[in-house]
Amino acid sequence: RLAAPVISGIENNGIYRDRISLKITAQKGRIHYELTADGMEPPPVSASSPRVLGPIILDSEKGETLQFKIRARTLSSDGSFLPSEEVYAAFTLDRTPPEAPVITGVEDNGYYHKSVSFGLVTVDKGDIYYSVISNELGVNELYGDKEEQASVQKYLEYKGMVEVDVAEGARRLFQISAYTVDEAGNKSRRTKSWVIAIDKKSYYVSEKGNDLFTGIRNKPFKTLRKAIAAAEESGRKLILISMGEFYLDWGLELPEGLRIIGGFNPDTWERELFERRTVLDAGSYFKQGGELLKISGGEILLESLELKDSRAKCRSLVTLESGTLMLKDVKVSLDRKQQGSIIYGIFQSGGSLKIYTSEFTADNVYQGAFIYSTGGDLLVKNSSFNGPHSSEIFQALLIDGNDANNLSGLTVKPGNGRRVSGINAVNASLTITGSTLFSGIGKEIAAALDLRNSQIMVRDVRIQGEKQGNYTMGIIAKDSRIQIESSTIIVAARYGASGLYIDRGSLIMKNSNLIGKSTPEFLYLVEMNSAAGSIYNNIMTGNSSGDSISAILTATNGDWFNNTIISGSGSDLTVGFMIKGADRSRFVNNIILRRKKERGTAFYQVGGEKAQISILANNLSGWEHFLVLGPLQGEGKIRGRNEGVNFFFSSRRRHTR
Repeated sequence: RLAAPVISGIENNGIYRDRISLKITAQKGRIHYELTADGMEPPPVSASSPRVLGPIILDSEKGETLQFKIRARTLSSDGSFLPSEEVYAAFTLDRTPPEAPVITGVEDNGYYHKSVSFGLVTVDKGDIYYSVISNELGVNELYGDKEEQASVQKYLEYKGMVEVDVAEGARRLFQISAYTVDEAGNKSRRTKSWVIAIDKKSYYVSEKGNDLFTGIRNKPFKTLRKAIAAAEESGRKLILISMGEFYLDWGLELPEGLRIIGGFNPDTWERELFERRTVLDAGSYFKQGGELLKISGGEILLESLELKDSRAKCRSLVTLESGTLMLKDVKVSLDRKQQGSIIYGIFQSGGSLKIYTSEFTADNVYQGAFIYSTGGDLLVKNSSFNGPHSSEIFQALLIDGNDANNLSGLTVKPGNGRRVSGINAVNASLTITGSTLFSGIGKEIAAALDLRNSQIMVRDVRIQGEKQGNYTMGIIAKDSRIQIESSTIIVAARYGASGLYIDRGSLIMKNSNLIGKSTPEFLYLVEMNSAAGSIYNNIMTGNSSGDSISAILTATNGDWFNNTIISGSGSDLTVGFMIKGADRSRFVNNIILRRKKERGTAFYQVGGEKAQISILANNLSGWEHFLVLGPLQGEGKIRGRNEGVNFFFSSRRRHTR
């Protein structure tokens, strides 16, 4: 009997992923075999069975699994030997990826408030590999691109249940990713990912909640007061509030590090697109004259809230004594018309106040301000202020004593009242950039900027006097230092208007526009009294049916260089520059024009004190008189186009052409 053949290249019951090279060898005789690939048993081997002439190559398509079974025996070519015993082998060529594993113990997009453990199972035989990454959990719970995050993970072999946890006071997002590798070495077609959140930082407040609940996401508190008390006790300093109106029966003092964010859907706890703010209002039993919220230290964030006092209870909606208060997307609403009442949106006596993309509005206010700051630092960006329809005295921003104030991207409208102003600063230092400031509509007076003993930089700002006001001023400044760059000032009024009124202090103005609209009584573009000035590279124009004066200079010491000044027509008085008192101004290389040549005086000197002015190389066109000298004692020179013309002031008026 011939010896049985030997099968090599596979193992019986083996599972393979790659192409197989099957070898069948024998010492003597011819080898015949029978092979199936569908798991069926092959027939017995006979002389008519295929003969082995070399290696048998076996392969399958990607995604295909073949179950091979083979029989082989050795036969004598001349019949002198009995056939060998059959040899048999079964093996699998598996190129079908297994299914991805299934997670247990947690749900995809699940939200948890304590540690959790998850398991992984697969329907295919093989091994599971997994990874866990975590990120700081954002308020909006944006999960990001799972596949991209999973592609950079370090995977571990799964051995059993895996615990996921965060430290107390933390709030993190976890991405769990896993795939399967079967016995053939095939990897599941995709890596499956799940996202869960563990939040040991937040409390939730909803109108549907209950203060007997634990304050977690699916069992929120009913009141903000309860959430704040729980936050102080536990150290969880993030409070998320659903949309709706929440009434406070007494003021709340916010603990250090607290963040209060509103505008959430109470069912999904996702941010809504349009109704994005939660309302906090004074309740029926709120103490008269208190504050809605009080900050006495630490860092506090208020976001997506509306603060209001519909029952006229509060002295201020927010009081900041120390620490840092940040407002983001907050609306502050004022309404207080009672005679003699005063209300402030935010009262700051210290600390640092930072306001971003917020909105301040008022309906009827007897007296008050959106922000009243008496100390600390103030930063306001990209916010709007819309004053009341009626008031007695109202300032949109009232700043008293602050050293560092930075205002940018603002729109300030102080509204209507007897006396109104956009920004009122006393003993303060301010920088204002990229903003639009309105004067408001005042029965007595309205001003976009009202300064006392302050220092201010104005850059890329539009200042607009509102023509509905009786008397309107762009900037009023006393004992202050002002620098204006690349800005535009437009003034108009029902009766009279003034662009800049500078009483003592100093003015630097360059590369700016000053425009006066028609007013029936008077239009003064610039008024300076006992002040120093450097005014250059500006354009100034004005028109009035009453008195039209480009500048009134009283005992000033200023340089007017390279300006273009076009004066309008006044029915009573039309003057380019009115010089009063002991003035020491210099006018060099300016264009000082009348629109058409008619009555009017380029330089009109009045008063009884000695003055010295220099008028050099200017273009004086369209004026009836270049210079009118009043009854005073003084001297001056005109040079340039009128080289060598000297004049001396006497006790009588002289007209010089």
